[in-house]
Parts: sequence; structure tokens; C-alpha cells
Amino acid sequence: MSKLIVNGGNRLSGEVSVGGAKNSTVALIPAAILADTPVRFDSVPDILDVHNLMLILKSMNVTSTFKGDVLTIDPTNIVEAPLPSKAIKSLRASYYFMGALLGRFQRAVVSFPGGDNIGPRPIDQHIKAFKALGAEVSETDGTVTIKTGPEGFMAPRFSWILFRLVRPLTRSWHRLKRLGQPLLVTRPRNLKLLTLLPF
Repeated sequence: MSKLIVNGGNRLSGEVSVGGAKNSTVALIPAAILADTPVRFDSVPDILDVHNLMLILKSMNVTSTFKGDVLTIDPTNIVEAPLPSKAIKSLRASYYFMGALLGRFQRAVVSFPGGDNIGPRPIDQHIKAFKALGAEVSETDGTVTIKTGPEGFMAPRFSWILFRLVRPLTRSWHRLKRLGQPLLVTRPRNLKLLTLLPF
């Protein structure tokens, strides 16, 4: 077993550059396809997941450049196209494309994502959340197809499954609660995903 041995007793000095968080990066890259203009990310870690996500973007005619720690994504000429299953299966974070594709094309066809040395990661909660929002979900031969109507998602009630799905985006929930603004009220006729998070 490998060991990391640190010998102390010396005063520390100098500078350290802190890189961007991997989990945040792999979530933000798929979200970039929802933009109408080029998107720029800095402090992006140079990891295999980022390059695989760039391959997935390329399959949809989305250009991206990665120089230093800066990643620029231009989705202005995006087209709906089959995603490369090899790249999808190589990283578990590829399921983030489900919501992004639904927001852009009202349809998402994605192979089940792969895993890492921890093992495959289930996406059951994400599928349940899309169903709770009124999406049609079907699974065939390792591929999941999700469709929404032309008006987007419809949500009859608040779902804790949905809350868990968008938990990374609900850090300001406590602030909304203080302001007396509920996360979701009654049953709106036309509810888009982003309207769940009015902050």
C-alpha cells in the first residue's frame, strides 16, 4: 500500500494555486448548452472527465477550447445528435446532460453513465424526479429516453426526490425561507425547472 510521509517541524511558506472543484466542473459543463452565447469557465481542472465532456459537446456541434485552466464553450450552433456512448459510459457525470438536453430540445437520449473505481453510480433518483415532473421516461438496451411536452415540465406537487436532484442549486433555501418565499407553491399550469429556484 502506498504511503504519504510528511516530516514536519519546519515553517511553511509560499503560494499554492487552488484548482476548481471537479464535481462542480462536470455539472457546469453540460449546463453550458442551455446558453445562447459562449460560456467561459476558469480554474477548470485538467482531468479526463473534462476532456470526455468536450467530446460529448463536439458530437452536438458545440465547440470548446481548453487552454491552461480556462474552458470556453460555444453552444450557439448546437444541433440535436446522438451522444457518443463510449464517452457517456466513461464517466458517471454524463447524466447531467439529461436535464440540459431536456431544457434545450425537450428530449434526451442518453446511455446509462459509467462509474469509477467506486463502481457504477445509480441514477434512479434522477429518473424518478423527471417522472415526477411529468416527463415520459423509457429504458431500452442500456439507453434512457426522456421526453417532455412543448410546454416543458409540469409539477403537481413538491417532491423530496426533486429537492435531492437540485440540491446543489438550493444552497440559498434558508435565505428564501427567511424572506417568506416558498420553493414551490400550489400547482402552476406551466412550470419550468428553473422556476423551482427563484433566487
